[in-house]
Amino acid sequence: MSRRFFLDSSPPPTGQFSLSQVEAPDEIHHLTRVLRLGAGDTLIFVNGRGLETEARILQADKSSLQLEIITQTQTEQAKPRIHLCQAALKGAKMDWLIEKLTELGVSELHLLTTEFSVRQEENSRLDRWDRIVKSAMKQSENPQWLKIHAPRSLKEFFASDTYSQAPKILLHPETNSPSLLKCLQSVLEKNLSLEALFIFLGPEGGFSDSEAKFLKDQGLYSANLGKTILRGETAGIAAAVTTTQAIAFWAH
Repeated sequence: MSRRFFLDSSPPPTGQFSLSQVEAPDEIHHLTRVLRLGAGDTLIFVNGRGLETEARILQADKSSLQLEIITQTQTEQAKPRIHLCQAALKGAKMDWLIEKLTELGVSELHLLTTEFSVRQEENSRLDRWDRIVKSAMKQSENPQWLKIHAPRSLKEFFASDTYSQAPKILLHPETNSPSLLKCLQSVLEKNLSLEALFIFLGPEGGFSDSEAKFLKDQGLYSANLGKTILRGETAGIAAAVTTTQAIAFWAH
């Protein structure tokens, strides 16, 4: 099986092309100096936008490659695209969640600042999270990039909402709310050509009463993830898995 490497630019569809350390310093170093790949080895380049290019190395040195295209395919992301809107988690929990959301094919992660969420400087960690996304994308063979939005308050999110018509589901532990799976079935069967679907998750302390009221006033559906209290990272993964499976079953 060919190894995967990230390349932000798009190689030509056929013929030969060269790749230098200036264009992709981390990947060139990894494949020539760490893996020591050389002439005759094959690899796959992904760009995070669905393009996968399989190529064969014709010539290699420590700072550049000469390659020949074998095949090139473009994969469109499944619709509706999943947007997870979740309060930021602390430290390694957030790193782990981002890795798993990438593996599961979530399209975008919108970080929220809420009354009970952890206060930390997430903007300084965006570069680190991009590296985690890149690694998880290659490992899982997911050709699509997980886009991470810097933290915003709920009011800021809805003030700049470009998907105002997209269904949005609030996960909130109410006794009279349906399960997320049941809610997704209802939403997907009513809307067969959705572009996007938003899932809202609060911090481990949940949304405050005023935040929950604000979200309901925006017309969100209400659903739950079961009777037990889940940690933030567990809830994020449970929501992503349930939503991807529901889309696979009811939206296609």
